[in-house]
Formats: sequence, C-alpha cells, structure tokens
Amino acid sequence: VPGHFEDVRDGMRFASSVYPVLDEHGKAVRFAVFATDITARKQLQGIDRLLNECDQRVLRGEPAQELLRFICDEVVRLFELHLAWVGRKEADGQVSIAACGGNCVYAESLRSAGVRWDDTEVLGPIGAVLRSGQAQVFRVTDSAFRSWRDSAEQHGVRSVIVIPLITRGEIYGTFTLY
Repeated sequence: VPGHFEDVRDGMRFASSVYPVLDEHGKAVRFAVFATDITARKQLQGIDRLLNECDQRVLRGEPAQELLRFICDEVVRLFELHLAWVGRKEADGQVSIAACGGNCVYAESLRSAGVRWDDTEVLGPIGAVLRSGQAQVFRVTDSAFRSWRDSAEQHGVRSVIVIPLITRGEIYGTFTLY
C-alpha cells in the first residue's frame, strides 16, 4: 500500500509518496519515493490565509498594534524566520518598535542600541531604507551592519530584508525580516 506524507528538509516542504517495489512473489524488496517541492505553494496558501485573517481583524476593529503583532508572528511562522518587526519612524530621529514577532530579544537589543534614521554618520539598514524609501537586503558582514554586527551574530542573524512601509504617500516606518 503506498504511503503519502509531507515533510520539511532544509527549510523546504515536500509532498512525498512511497511505493513498495515487489518481487515476483509479491514481497516488498525496496521502496520508490517520489517527492515534490511544495514550499512555494504552501507559502502562497499561508499568505492567502494571512491576508484573509488581516481583513477579518480590520473589519472587527482590532487595534493597529495587535494587528501588526499578529502579522509579525505569522510571517515568522510562515517563512520560518528568526525575527520580524515593524519599526515606526519617529520625528525625533529614532525608530521605535511598533510590533515584533519571533526572537524579540534581538529587537529589544536594537532598541537599547538606539536605531535611528537621521544619523548620517551611522546609517544602518533601517535608516538607509527610511531615507531612500527603497527595500533593501543586507548581510551581517555588510558595512551598514557595523554597529550592530556583534549583537546580530550573537543572536544568530545572518541577513535582513528591510521594506519601507508607506501610508498616504509618507514613509511610516519599516517591516524588517531576519
């Protein structure tokens, strides 16, 4: 009897089918395994569910901070990330943490280090994206990570994608994925 299952290997999700290979007496002598990478399909299904749930939460009038926290948690789970957080661009040049999901201990270490968007001397990943308005990918070894490298490596962070969040034509902050 063939068997069917899903499994995860190296961050990829597979749908696998196992079929017995029978000898001339009908005895199983080996198995044939057919696996299909379904990672993208599962992620797209997860994104659809996430967007639908966001719509429902907005319609129920859920506060923005709770909605953002839910999104961060779900994106971390869905894409098996280390951390996701929403940073709010403050008028005083700082970036505050509006919501966080995953390893929020690292996000808190960023808060204590003082993430800023207005400091041209030490323009880290968040500041670079807030000033340019363009999504960017950074590796911990990049010069933009210089001030945060030790903390990032201590928390197992290797790279980050920073996406600007724009509302009504103005940059509100960033959505940062580790």
